[in-house]
Order: sequence, then C-alpha cells, then structure tokens
Amino acid sequence: VEPGIVFMTFHFAEAAANLLTNPALDPVAKIPEYKVCAVRVQRANGNGHGTSSSGGVV
Repeated sequence: VEPGIVFMTFHFAEAAANLLTNPALDPVAKIPEYKVCAVRVQRANGNGHGTSSSGGVV
C-alpha cells in the first residue's frame, strides 16, 4: 500500500469498513462500491504492542 493510502479488508455487510465508510451500493449488483472516501488517521492511545488499554487484543 502506497503512502497516503489507507487499506482495510471487508466482506460482510456488517463489517467495520462498511460501517465506517459511505453507504453507496453498486446500482446493478447492489454490493458496496469500492470505498473511496476521505479519512483522518490518528494514533491510538495505548502501548502500541497489539493490545488495548483494557488489556484486550487489538
């Protein structure tokens, strides 16, 4: 993935990418369009080692 590009996998309608991006559907197939939208990325709080501040795995 090139710098300046954000990539997130998605498959099911209730997947996080579909909840976080626009709701547009392909007009023929009725599947989510390729997700093209502006994002803002911020560093998450935590230790940066794959666990949340509550101890859960991220």
